[in-house]
Amino acid sequence: MTGHQWQDLVWRQGVGRDWPPETRLVGVYLLSGPASNRIGCLAIDAGEIAAGTGVAADRVGDILLRLEQDGFIQHDPATGWLWIPEVLRRHPFADSDEVRLALPELAAVPRKATFRAQLVQAFRASADHPGGASTADTGWLGGLIGDGRAADLAGRLSAVNDRIRRQLPG
Repeated sequence: MTGHQWQDLVWRQGVGRDWPPETRLVGVYLLSGPASNRIGCLAIDAGEIAAGTGVAADRVGDILLRLEQDGFIQHDPATGWLWIPEVLRRHPFADSDEVRLALPELAAVPRKATFRAQLVQAFRASADHPGGASTADTGWLGGLIGDGRAADLAGRLSAVNDRIRRQLPG
């Protein structure tokens, strides 16, 4: 994630507001450290986290458990991979080039990772409509005309957008 994106997620949106300083530090490190990437999924071990943050290596396992219990990460100790679901949810792909550049990151995630199906689903939701929200949000329009009608309208507009996109060259 870029600096602005993780600052927004951690500081402005209050993720982990009640975490102790070490836990918050590890959370920020996972979002912005050298192993971080566009989809928020990385292979990392306790030694790397300890070296990058200064947190004692024997504390890292407990901190990852806390981050997982709070829903910030999904961790698969068997494969050594973890995923931060909010990365794709809160910062969907901006365009098809960004999707294309992120495909190798997705391909690197082991098929045995316990969260892989959810990651693929989130990736597809973000990739299907680059530049838009990764989930349908009827918001203020739903308040005016009803959520069902707003969702139906959003679906129709999406279908029109897809038809137009297929007719464009390239």
